[in-house]
Amino acid sequence: MLLLFLGTVYFAFGKRIREVTHSQYLCPFRIVTGIPCPGCGMGTSWKLLFAGDILGSFKSHLFGIPTFLSLVLFFLSATSDRIIGSVWTTAILRRPFWKVVIGVIVGILFLYWGIRLAVKAF
Repeated sequence: MLLLFLGTVYFAFGKRIREVTHSQYLCPFRIVTGIPCPGCGMGTSWKLLFAGDILGSFKSHLFGIPTFLSLVLFFLSATSDRIIGSVWTTAILRRPFWKVVIGVIVGILFLYWGIRLAVKAF
């Protein structure tokens, strides 16, 4: 079902998605401050992922593909919780271990952002 959805998105928007350039910034943080936010490049990463360019997606933003996959898994688990009536997703996320994992991931994201700001001219 997910592959059908992704295929539909690609065929419906694939041509138009490729026409968006890097000069079109929609990030409010970047518009106000002039520097990219930690998520800048994520949309481009997803655009390249839908176009089938996996390497380009990783080059655009290292967290693009993992974030997309996490959102898909969360959507599927939340949907299955509603359909089946279980609450395993909520029970798993309440464990202290996952709070630490999420904290570490956010910390790595900000470290990656700092490295991108120091190394790459945006």
